[in-house]
Amino acid sequence: MFRGSAGFDRWRAALNAAVKYDRFSVLEELVAGDEVIHVIEASGHALGTGRAYASQVVRMFTVRGGRIVRGRSFYDTAAYRSALRV
Repeated sequence: MFRGSAGFDRWRAALNAAVKYDRFSVLEELVAGDEVIHVIEASGHALGTGRAYASQVVRMFTVRGGRIVRGRSFYDTAAYRSALRV
């Protein structure tokens, strides 16, 4: 689990070190009060193996005072695992 701005930066750095997105498109955005949900179509390749992946990703954010105070991401872990060969 990553916390705070520094945690977000560490999460992003770890993701960027493992995969390269060739496509990252928001298909749907749902907003209810301070909750925001994005359904995303993503594809790319794992940097360590060169293997491709394609997945839908769901990201859920809680926004207060114009700042993201909570974020959660849900991936097709099988697609990423196969590309990363974990």
